Amino acid sequence: MNYMLNCRESSEELKNLNKVDFYLAQAFIVSEDEGPEEAAPLFKNAIEVHLGLPSHKKRNILNYELGKAASDGDIYPQYGLKLLNEYIANFNYADIYPLELAYLSKAKIQVGLKDKMAAIESIDKALTLRANFKEALIEKRRIQNL
Repeated sequence: MNYMLNCRESSEELKNLNKVDFYLAQAFIVSEDEGPEEAAPLFKNAIEVHLGLPSHKKRNILNYELGKAASDGDIYPQYGLKLLNEYIANFNYADIYPLELAYLSKAKIQVGLKDKMAAIESIDKALTLRANFKEALIEKRRIQNL
């Protein structure tokens, strides 16, 4: 309980420094405390603020985090795909999320956009990177059954 209070206080400090990070921090906290559906409006706010940023102010980690939020909450799917593609294209040693997670998120968005072939291609890329990726194997079966 005390830990979450400290998290909320720290995230409030971000409000004046970086609104994208503020909304993301709030969304992660709400998602943990109350669930992903309650966090969806905060993820949406983060994406909307990010849309308005000049490209030189965008960090690659945000491309993944916001792209994943788009895939999980069906929020701005085209922008989510763009962000995930940018994350993949700009991926380097400093990025903390493995590429297979980005491909999985891409596949989820592509399924939502009714692009089954592209979704299978993205899942296959994830599985090429990690053959025993259980979540991707499950998602591939789900997509194939559509």
